Amino acid sequence: MYIGLDRVIESHSQALTLVVIDNRTLIFMAKQIIIIFIALILETNLFGQNTTNKIDTFPILSKDFKKTANWIKADSDRHFYYAQYGDTLNLLKAISIIKHNKNFLVFLQAKTYCIDNYKISIPKLIEMLTDTTKVGLTNTADLIIWDRLQTKDLEFYGHGGIINEDIFTVAGRSSYILNELTDENFAHVHVATSLLELKTFQELWKAWFRQL
Repeated sequence: MYIGLDRVIESHSQALTLVVIDNRTLIFMAKQIIIIFIALILETNLFGQNTTNKIDTFPILSKDFKKTANWIKADSDRHFYYAQYGDTLNLLKAISIIKHNKNFLVFLQAKTYCIDNYKISIPKLIEMLTDTTKVGLTNTADLIIWDRLQTKDLEFYGHGGIINEDIFTVAGRSSYILNELTDENFAHVHVATSLLELKTFQELWKAWFRQL
């Protein structure tokens, strides 16, 4: 039986099309599996535990860990927006302030507590990096946060101290304290920072923490 060349080409073309479709399907399925796997990882907290666990279940830094060079540098010049706090302030209260208290001066007390007690505060701060809750801010005086000047949440008086992170939100507050503590510069939270970016920042901080 005679089969024309055009028929042979058409047959081969259909076979190649099926192969391409199958390959694309496999690639799509592989990508979906990877996305699901990453999502499952991100559903867990800093140390693979369920996020409903209490704060006191988090491990603390070992006694023989070494501070980074940036951290040591920050320790030698720590005075800007550094506030005194009472003896009754503890980690649970500091975290509650970060999550709920609008008063800028009270927030600075919580910030200072977390810096002074970094061994127990760092894991919780890293955990809160994906909390996009907007707390707000009062008693800011002439504080400058450029993002919040643009959103009209703050007024500009022509002068004032500058904070380059969005401390109107829980994520921004956590990031600000971590950066103030360690003088690292690989992650900053702004008004436009997406949840995906926050999750990426969180993973970067986890990696940083594990190497201490």
